Amino acid sequence: MKKLQAIIISFVVLMLFGVIASFIYNRFPTTLVLFLLLAMMFFVVLGLYGYWKKAMNGEHSHPKYSEVNDTIFPELEEDLLTVLPLDFIAKFEKQKGELVFFGDDNSFQEEVLKVDYNKLTDEFVLKFRSFTVLFKDLATVEVGDEQIIIFSAKQMRVKKGKQDYLVVDKSGNRKEVNREGVTNKYKSDLPFLVFSWG
Repeated sequence: MKKLQAIIISFVVLMLFGVIASFIYNRFPTTLVLFLLLAMMFFVVLGLYGYWKKAMNGEHSHPKYSEVNDTIFPELEEDLLTVLPLDFIAKFEKQKGELVFFGDDNSFQEEVLKVDYNKLTDEFVLKFRSFTVLFKDLATVEVGDEQIIIFSAKQMRVKKGKQDYLVVDKSGNRKEVNREGVTNKYKSDLPFLVFSWG
């Protein structure tokens, strides 16, 4: 269907340009007008070629990415300490602060209650008052003076009670967010989670 539409539009535009160009050349039959019309024809053909290429590629080859709402994220601390998850668990202290998830437009006043690592499922678990956050393949945790930041995981699953609230899958700088049955794709280097206090 798109191929037929592109052919029809290209044909109509070329015919329209041909009629207008012949009318102009009949009124002003000079070499200068002929060169100008040929140059314009070149740009029209280039434009139609670009349109044709875009129509043939379709939307399948270039998935649409949603805009990231980065205004919800607090300013990230600069001098972050990178620690292994087990070292983080060993030095964990309860804190109250603001919790922000990638792919969610809300921030929450929360208290981090418990941190754990499940060797059987290879999941790092952050337990908050209202949420349980599970990370798959977590390599490191970034810790600042007043922040905990998670960048390096393959997946973040946020549970509110027993229900999934938010699931974020990561591949390179691409993140796929499934929130309440709606999936969005993003290109972003923002972290999965930021927890700030102080």
